[in-house]
This record gives sequence, C-alpha cells and structure tokens, in this order.
Amino acid sequence: MRVLSSRFIRAALSALCLCVQTGAASADEFTEGIVQIFSLKFDSRGELISSSTGTGFVLNDEGYIATNNHVVEGATHFYVNPDGKSTPYSTIRTQSNVERIVWASGDRDLAIIHAPNVPDLKPVVLAEKLPEKGEPVQAVGYPGVADHTTARSSDAYSNATYTSGVLSRVFEGKLNRKNDVLVDIVQHSAVINGGNSGGPLIDECDRVLGVNTLGISRSFQDRRGNTVAETDVVGVYYASNISELRDALETQSISYRSSDGRCLSETDQLTRMIQYALYGAVALIACVVLIVLFGMKQQRAPATNVPSPPQPQSPSSGPQTGPAPRPIAQSPPQGQSQSGPVTLYGKAPDGQTYRLVIEVSALETGAVMIGREPSDRSLAIKDDSVSRQHAVLRMRGGRLKISDENSTNGTFVRGRRLEAGEEAGLSDGDAVTLGEVAFTVRLS
Repeated sequence: MRVLSSRFIRAALSALCLCVQTGAASADEFTEGIVQIFSLKFDSRGELISSSTGTGFVLNDEGYIATNNHVVEGATHFYVNPDGKSTPYSTIRTQSNVERIVWASGDRDLAIIHAPNVPDLKPVVLAEKLPEKGEPVQAVGYPGVADHTTARSSDAYSNATYTSGVLSRVFEGKLNRKNDVLVDIVQHSAVINGGNSGGPLIDECDRVLGVNTLGISRSFQDRRGNTVAETDVVGVYYASNISELRDALETQSISYRSSDGRCLSETDQLTRMIQYALYGAVALIACVVLIVLFGMKQQRAPATNVPSPPQPQSPSSGPQTGPAPRPIAQSPPQGQSQSGPVTLYGKAPDGQTYRLVIEVSALETGAVMIGREPSDRSLAIKDDSVSRQHAVLRMRGGRLKISDENSTNGTFVRGRRLEAGEEAGLSDGDAVTLGEVAFTVRLS
C-alpha cells in the first residue's frame, strides 16, 4: 500500500508540473536561428557598386541558411550577422563569412547559402502542415527602414523585428512574372518591408510556415502616364509555402528539423493547464484517502499470526459437467514467442485497402515503425490522416505491443485513443485505427 501511495503522489506531482509547459520558445531563443544577410557587389577595381540587406534562417547545425534568391542574386560578397550581434561595416565589406551559394531558384525566389564558421546559431523548426485561415502568424526579419531609424554608429547591429497578422489564404501563383512556373504561396497580413525578404513566417509555436518574399504596391499616374505617387497595399503580403523549401532541401540532401504536431493556442494551453490541475488534484485526494484507509486498517489489525487458508481442490479431482470451453485466438501467453508473421488488414475511407506483413524477427530485434513515410516502404500507409511516423510495433515479453508516436490524428486500440508514447497489448482480431484508416490484427 505504501508503494501504491508513493505512485499516486508521483503521478499527481507530474500532472501539476505539466501545467507550466507551453508550446513556443521565447523570442530571444527563437531569434538565435535568424540572421541578417548583407549582399554587396564590387567592380573589378574593388569599388563598391551596390549593397542590400535581407533576412535568413538557420536550417541545421552545419551552417546551411535559407533566404530569398533576390537577396543574393547578382552580389559577389556576402556577410551573415547573427541576431543581437554588432559588427563594424568595415568588417562586413572586407571579410565574407559565407562559403558559397549552395542552391538558388529564381522561379521560387529561394536560395540556400552555406556559412559553416558562424558561431552560436540555432536551427529553426519547419512546419509539416499549415494552420487554418485566420490563425495567427508572425513575420520575423530586419526591415531596412527600422535599421535606418535605429542606426547610431558605424557598426551594424542586427535586432530582429516581429510583426503580427493572420494567415489569409494559400494558393498557387507566380512569384516570377518572367515565366509560368506556379508556386505554392501563403498570403498573410503580418507587415513586411524591404529587408524582411528571406525571413520566416511562423506560427504560435515558432515553426516556419513560409519564406517571406514580397508585398504589393500601387502606383498613381497623371494624365500623361507619369507616376506621381506610389503606396504599399496594407494587409496583403506573400511568402512561399515552406513545402517549396522542404522539397529543395530533400533534393539537395540537406538535413532540417520539422514538426507535424498541432500548435496549441493560448486558449488551448490554458484549457490543458486546467485539465492537468484537475487531474493532479483528484490524484492527490485519492492518495490521501488511501493513506487514511490504510492507517485505519493497520490500527484494527490484531498482532497475531493468521493461519494460512486451506488450499482449494484441483478442478480435475471431481466430476466435470457441460461442454468444455471453446478456445479463442489470442496473442501468445507471457514468455512464449509469436511464431508466424503479424498481418494488419486495413481500409481507408476512400476505399484504399492495405495489407501490412511484419516478420516476428523484426519485431523481436527492435521497434517497427508504421506510418506515411516509414523506413520500410512496404509498411507505408499513403493516407493524409496518417502521420509520417505514426506508431511503433514491437514484441515485449512475448506479446505484440503498439505505441503512438505523437501522431496528429491519433492511434486507437479497441476504440480507445492512446496517449503519445502509451503502449497497448494486441491480440488476434483486435481493431486498430491509425488516423482514419481502420485495421484488423491477425496473428498467424
């Protein structure tokens, strides 16, 4: 009983500790993955012809950085300045810390540069899914107008700016009017200006949804057709969908961090905190009640030896009546091994059927991943409701087990949804649902 009580206490304290967890990092922590890019062009005599600035974000620990193609196009000299750092302009003009442009696309207005020797950079996380229309978004970058306003010395001080808006829509369009290449574009209302180009558009969990590219301006002309005024259109800004960059990274075999989980809003986080607090309170009350009952029982118990109860007769010693119970198929008892392969028969809502066959040897030597993009392609479930790495199957103690890998749409065993990381035993004929794809387990 004391062991049981201590378990209740630990569970209650764990539930209460979860109340303080939030989805997004602090702004200062996130901007460790944001950089200001200085692009310069010199003539053959070393004279500066042009210079401009843009924004980029760090993809991995190897120094790969994403930005817009128009930020680096035509320049001959580049310098990456981390957020919060002050660097003399003389250093920026004479010392490049960018090794090379790895890849660039004018059609998609994307580029990847390599700056392996820039210290203290932290990779950002790319989103696998976009939020719904109207969900909050933020643009992060270095608008030139803000830099000019705050400039006080001959040093360049990179201090990222945040602007807020909402996701307006996602559509196919052209970022380069010179060709007909269609690109997935995210329209939003978070204000961006010159210098924001190449910076990230992020959700409330600091995951990158797109690469900010341009806004819209409107010109006014006189009767002769001369432009007399020009103004920006407020609330209409464009970023290339992060899927465009992910495709390029896959093609170039460049690693990156990503997440396809749901981003909780502040309201959702508050609701979850309240739920965890209630769970913790109930667990603590139950613990106290059990301790009190156990104490009362100890006080009433006599201090004498209690004789052992008589052993029951074996069922086989007397006559048996009625038919013998009919055995049903189930997974092997604890300690015994499953002999044949495990087969999952599944059907998706669109009628697509699946037959996943897993050898017992694979289950006994390690975990077997199933999902939309598992390492073993024969176990792939090509359905949008299934996460890339949805669930894991393994043999533990001679019994087949399944656990959820923090999937978006959940893993259900016999109608009950598993928590992330929770493990459940499976028997022959059990119903397992991954997202919206229903499976039946068969043990040979």
